[in-house]
Amino acid sequence: MAMAKHSHFAAEDIAPLHRPGILTFIQNCLSEKSNKNNMSGGVKALLFVLVLALVAVVVLAVVIVQIRDDNKDTMKETSDKNKGDKIDEEKPPKTSDEICLTPTCITAAARILKNVDASVHPCDDFYKFACGGWLKNNEIPEDRSYYDVFSEVAADVNRKVKRILEEPPASDDLQAVTSARNLYQSCLDLDTMNNRGDQHFKDWLKANIGDSPLISTSWNEATFDLTDVVINATKQGSSLLVGIYPDVDDKNSSVHIMKIDQPGLGMPGQKYYLVPRNDTMLMAYQTFIYRVAETMGFADPATAQQDVEDIVDFEVQLAQVRIIRYLRRDAEALYNPMTLAEVHGNYSTGEFDFMRFVTSLLTAPEIGITDFTENETIINISPSYFRNFTELIRNTPKRTIANYVYWRVTMGFLGSLTQEYKDHRFEYYKVVYGVKTEEARDKMCSRYTRYQTGFAIGKIFVERHFEPEAKAMALEMIAGLQSAFDELVNELSWMDAETKRLAQEKNEVIQSKIGYPEFVRNDTYLEELYSNLTFTSDQYFENNLMIMKEGYGSWMRVLRKPVDTDAWFMSPATVNAYYYAINNEIAFPAGILQPPFFSKDFPKSLNFGGIGMVIGHEITHGFDDRGRQYDKNGNLEQWWSDSVIQNFKDKAQCIVDQYGAYVMEEADMNLNGINTQGENIADNGGLKQAFRAYRNWVNARGKEEPILPGLPYSNDQLFFINQAQVWCNLERRESVIQLIRSGVHSPGQYRVIGPNQNSEDFSRVFSCPKTSFMNAEKKCQVW
Repeated sequence: MAMAKHSHFAAEDIAPLHRPGILTFIQNCLSEKSNKNNMSGGVKALLFVLVLALVAVVVLAVVIVQIRDDNKDTMKETSDKNKGDKIDEEKPPKTSDEICLTPTCITAAARILKNVDASVHPCDDFYKFACGGWLKNNEIPEDRSYYDVFSEVAADVNRKVKRILEEPPASDDLQAVTSARNLYQSCLDLDTMNNRGDQHFKDWLKANIGDSPLISTSWNEATFDLTDVVINATKQGSSLLVGIYPDVDDKNSSVHIMKIDQPGLGMPGQKYYLVPRNDTMLMAYQTFIYRVAETMGFADPATAQQDVEDIVDFEVQLAQVRIIRYLRRDAEALYNPMTLAEVHGNYSTGEFDFMRFVTSLLTAPEIGITDFTENETIINISPSYFRNFTELIRNTPKRTIANYVYWRVTMGFLGSLTQEYKDHRFEYYKVVYGVKTEEARDKMCSRYTRYQTGFAIGKIFVERHFEPEAKAMALEMIAGLQSAFDELVNELSWMDAETKRLAQEKNEVIQSKIGYPEFVRNDTYLEELYSNLTFTSDQYFENNLMIMKEGYGSWMRVLRKPVDTDAWFMSPATVNAYYYAINNEIAFPAGILQPPFFSKDFPKSLNFGGIGMVIGHEITHGFDDRGRQYDKNGNLEQWWSDSVIQNFKDKAQCIVDQYGAYVMEEADMNLNGINTQGENIADNGGLKQAFRAYRNWVNARGKEEPILPGLPYSNDQLFFINQAQVWCNLERRESVIQLIRSGVHSPGQYRVIGPNQNSEDFSRVFSCPKTSFMNAEKKCQVW
């Protein structure tokens, strides 16, 4: 999760209802019913249903309490194995004699009980203990490469979004909402896609991109102009060979600046190409290209196979000259200001003209920036790529480059063409992602529509599924986490006093965004936001064209606009979170403020272990190996002393080595400790901050909160259990390969094991012997 953008709490607890209180309430209801014979039938029926529901709650509580004794025995048996070992904790975990018997507490207890495997001792393998039951009770759906608790929450959110999209139109619907529903319907309309064939797409390609020698006999090498082709492709929203975009200036976060960078590739990541040429996945990609081109119609079947091989060979070379991921973690190394004249002089050749490329894009009517001169500054993110790119383009036949560009544009539209094209893509997905069946069309379309029209749909989502109290509670938790961070900074031995002060200043001014942006309640603003996206219900291809073209255009137009610090990069119905260094902000959409991460009725132990850990994770991103490079105002600046930076790097290296030693048996591969270090640092810091904040809350309260029914675990233990259970996951081999090759997150298993092995709090709370697996002798700690 790019959980990429915290004190005391008011008494927000819901007063626990003990079992006698529930029985008394039932008796009162029955008594009231018998004394009011003049009640309407509807009221009587409603009261009867309520009574049945309350009885069910009591029965469930009794069942859980009965199970609790069995769990206690299991925990005792597994802990007896460690008799004679020295225990770090001299006193038993703090607990409470009170039991929370609210419906939410009973449901939460049942969930935790179902997900744990009490036959595994927490100190032996906390992931298997916390997630063992979940792993046994779940399997990866055939249409997915992995399945986890995030997937469960996202599926629930997606169902709610799907219901919104499928509702019949109402007279007071916003045009933006009507348009979103049209996009959804057009995505579902496979009959129209199949009946239209592909001629309209090929006509569009010829008119906007040009010809491809692989499928067109009219391609002419003498008239092929790569600069024009890439300009036209970029205007249509396809980033090819040269990535160009405006962004906030890293060293002046109040303005935008143009940047150029290496573009994306057709496969999931660079390392998919840095393999033997006959690698199974690389060959599946080659077959994918061949079958799509064959369906479009070969210009010359005799040369088609060689043309396709040349496309892949060229893309392999592009991958080889790209800057590898771990070298892109140093933001200062990526900040290379040049004038447009310098970019043109350094990299333009007879094959590609940077001056014409940049100016043509910006001066186009749909962008309208006419004052961009050759003296304007551009930030070159990847100088070594562009040096190599120039040489590669010069030495590659135009035929191959034309075919490659044509292919990469085509690849982006396959989902809006006939089923035959979708089938070719799915055969490729089966090899690269390990999926067995295609995702149900309605699920895919609702998710896609939410992604494209998220704020219009988000308006309805938050009105129906986000309680105002959740925002206030989340803000209080953030304040508690920030306070805990300050305490932990004061305890650091590797940071000097001045840098500690600056770190706490940055922490103090972190901007928090919770639930949704205020503009989703502003109908006028929403209508204007989506005014250029008017979708029809039967033209999915044209709708996609509009999305890609307008997405490119609206982004390019921000170059001359002021930086909007109120912007959100995720829509409300998103199950994720982020930290954004340029704004020094953290954001938690309404979609993630759901169980098991958060509930306004949860005990605080679960909320701090769930969303609290997520909040701490995002705060720590402001101080990980990349976030630490930006000051409190979001500017790239060295605000640490050289000695403190070296101390940090030494601490971070411990994390790199620790995670790099973990092995994923599914693929027999070690994790990439370098690429994942930022997320791992954030996980470790987030866990530590969240537990400190929870204990601070308990201390301010003056006593332990009530425990969950039927469970042999203290509240401190429940904090760690819920923290672990949000990372329960199952992954296919292909998913593991992708995560290790291209991902910045560790697999869920090690997002549990790693931070808890490093946590002295965890070992104390579970009384882990020093010889146990989870109580690592060497603990890596940064924050």
